[in-house]
Amino acid sequence: MTVAPQWIKDLYLQVADELCDGKEWCWHGTDEPLQRFAALVAAAEREACCSIVHGQCESDNVAQRTVDAIRARGKNEKP
Repeated sequence: MTVAPQWIKDLYLQVADELCDGKEWCWHGTDEPLQRFAALVAAAEREACCSIVHGQCESDNVAQRTVDAIRARGKNEKP
């Protein structure tokens, strides 16, 4: 599953606005904006996977346990 290109652009702009005061090129030589961007992309991917799980599992209990496990992977990341 991949994130739609527009989502990636929106996430990129969100990080630029939050950490770079809207300046696109502040990313050069800094780790924080890139790490924030990567965390947002990963979170979007996890949520996309969760929606697929809910659509494919026959049991709500199995679906919820699977979704909980997917979301738990991101608990230590900064969104």
